[in-house]
Amino acid sequence: MPDGRKNLPWAIGGLTLEPSGHFAFFVFGKNRREADGPPEPRVPAGPMVAYYGTFTADDAAKTLTYHVDTASTPIFNGITPTQHVTLDGGKLVTTGSLVKTPQGNINLINSWRRAKLIALLLGDGRTPKVPQSACGPPDSHRRPPI
Repeated sequence: MPDGRKNLPWAIGGLTLEPSGHFAFFVFGKNRREADGPPEPRVPAGPMVAYYGTFTADDAAKTLTYHVDTASTPIFNGITPTQHVTLDGGKLVTTGSLVKTPQGNINLINSWRRAKLIALLLGDGRTPKVPQSACGPPDSHRRPPI
């Protein structure tokens, strides 16, 4: 925050960077509200930001630039944010540019650690074997790769 305080509004999230140049990003807010009435799985409860697309890495500048295709909020569709990248032990730390908020300008910093592959995903050692129920709808219902 402008006064030096840290604001940690996000409880959990994920960043996937594929060798193909595709990425997916999501974060969920702390203290998410309980559902009002019957659960509606297509409507998030509480703060959530998600987007996906392609990325480019600049090793010399130590940056990642995201080319957002689609986001959880339409104002992020088509944006191209760039983040500075550092490695801190076993963590990847991404630092964004200043963002204007009602509380003042803030600098977005995310710290990511590599997820461990669970035994369920271990196929022949090269190709993950994931049950269809863990992947969502069948491939015929998914968007074709870009």
